[in-house]
Amino acid sequence: QFPNVEFYFWTALPPSWLPEHPRILVRKDFLSQTAYPQALAAVSFDLALCPLQDTLFNRGKSNIRWMDHAALRTPCVCSRVEAYDCVKDGVDGLLAQEEEEWVAQISRLVKQEVMRKTMGKAAYKRVWKDFGVDKAVAGYEKVYQEVLPINQKLMKETLNRFALARQVQMPQPLVAVS
Repeated sequence: QFPNVEFYFWTALPPSWLPEHPRILVRKDFLSQTAYPQALAAVSFDLALCPLQDTLFNRGKSNIRWMDHAALRTPCVCSRVEAYDCVKDGVDGLLAQEEEEWVAQISRLVKQEVMRKTMGKAAYKRVWKDFGVDKAVAGYEKVYQEVLPINQKLMKETLNRFALARQVQMPQPLVAVS
């Protein structure tokens, strides 16, 4: 149906039921955490698929694949599973569950370039607004304040190390821990 579309399997083999085809590409090599972002950006995908089966094990997974692509302004079709509850369907990504829904959502993005660009931009804005480093550091601070029995000086030193490593200015602790 779409002769210009290529499927690129990244560090995963295609399913055994999928026949070999010249437009099905596979990248099997493992990339380090530092090499992965640059390699992903270099490919410049038009859209990404983030399938995940709804299993007990997968319910412990994060939305990292959506965040990776969102940071590159690449719109995604994600499984309707807990890991991708963050995706605002039709705004910063698309959700799918059954095969027909996957085909329909992928087809929408393939056919509608404006939708791809708009959704990619919305995902980019959202990932930096809601999932940026400053949010993570604030989350670390909250955990330290609520559950770790450490003294105030050690907490400040540790949080300052996080902040310096990420070049984020830390807010003052909300609660003194002694």
